[in-house]
Amino acid sequence: MVGEGRGAVIRSRSLGLVFAGVCLVGCQPSGWQRSERDPFRIAFWYWSSPLQFSDDEISQLKRLETDRMLVRAFTVSYDGEKVVPILGQRFVESKGAPPLVLVANLDAGMVRHFREANAEDLRKNVISEFSARQKRAESAGFKVIGWQLDFDVPTSQLGKYAALLKEVRRECRGELSISGLQTWMTASSLKGVLEPLDAWYPQFYEGDLPNSPADQRTLSNLSEKAARIREYGKPFWIGVAAYGSTLAFDPSKKRMGVVRGISLPDAKDRYGSATEWTSTTGEAGAYLRVNRGSREGWYLRYSVPTFASLKQDLELARTVGARGAALFRYPANGDPTAVPLATVAAVWRNETPHVELRVTKATEQRPVFDYIEQPNGEAVESKSPTMRLTLQVTNTGNVESGPVTISVEGAHFADLVNGGDFPRSDQRNSFKTAGMVPGRTSNFGPIVTDRGRSLKITVSYLDAAGKPEKVVLN
Repeated sequence: MVGEGRGAVIRSRSLGLVFAGVCLVGCQPSGWQRSERDPFRIAFWYWSSPLQFSDDEISQLKRLETDRMLVRAFTVSYDGEKVVPILGQRFVESKGAPPLVLVANLDAGMVRHFREANAEDLRKNVISEFSARQKRAESAGFKVIGWQLDFDVPTSQLGKYAALLKEVRRECRGELSISGLQTWMTASSLKGVLEPLDAWYPQFYEGDLPNSPADQRTLSNLSEKAARIREYGKPFWIGVAAYGSTLAFDPSKKRMGVVRGISLPDAKDRYGSATEWTSTTGEAGAYLRVNRGSREGWYLRYSVPTFASLKQDLELARTVGARGAALFRYPANGDPTAVPLATVAAVWRNETPHVELRVTKATEQRPVFDYIEQPNGEAVESKSPTMRLTLQVTNTGNVESGPVTISVEGAHFADLVNGGDFPRSDQRNSFKTAGMVPGRTSNFGPIVTDRGRSLKITVSYLDAAGKPEKVVLN
């Protein structure tokens, strides 16, 4: 349930029913909310493998005072006859990393077959795999503080889920928690699910999926109504979206599923301009038509959290009394659709959003031919030098840039001008990318000329407030 693309039966119900009667089930008269003396905390779901952090990442996580990492430890699947743990996490030593909560999730097949899965088989596999993964994590130097079940079960199966949680509680030495679907919140059986837990993580995103590419409903649906969660009497964290959701629609505009691995700027670079909008919360939305390849004629529909929308969600999570906000998902291993850690940190520390491009240039001169041998055998150096120029462009800001354009003046048709990571635009010797995330370095070039000409290169972009900026190199 943490990841995008949840089952249609569970995920596409109207949000309007979410909070109806929420006070009637699973409540304690006094409720629960974070004490004003306790700090509001931040956590991340880590949905990649292997689990590893660079020294720079650990430094950033420490500055954020990250409370915990909720790490997908394994996935529970169903082979048609029995429960099977798959995709076990690998742990790479990362000194100084935050404490871990190990998470088990269900794949789509297991969600469909949860009803028929043997309860004892399920219990044995879940507990055994949790124990095994905890030993591996601790052997790699990580501190494990709990287990979490991220089971996307239908509401009708909450009773079976509650029985499993009671069994897992007996074996879990640390904190036991679950993630929570909004569609469970009107069910009387939710009380039994929460009873054995130390905490839970209700998620306030993807409550209602778009029905067409132009549908402008938002990914996040967190509002002040989330304060009612405390009436269940159980400590809670608020699950917040920190990833871009990409849905595919076929040529008839029927929703077909989730697309992974291509950010909105990458899609615009590949397929052209998009129809874009901004929600009242600051979340960005867009769709574009695929114009090449085997999916030509299909549509990609994007929902993208921004600095502004993430700031609003974190503030709401703080004010409703939650222990903290758990962000899905951590930008691991170059994930192009997760909100960059620099942006999360800027929001968390209440910094001003800014875009700044640093451009570095490298040049090399050499002859067209190393040597030309004369008839008398004497080697004479060539008189026609070649210049080879490359650029590295880095966004040193804390939010994603808009379009970045590089123009080259002084080059002739005979020169080689390679845009590198910057696709060519409609104008000659002009190259443009739709955006650069914080910390990203993109390469431009090489430019090769054999006449020793002086070139003027201009890198143009907009700052976070929309003001034009440029870097000029001669």
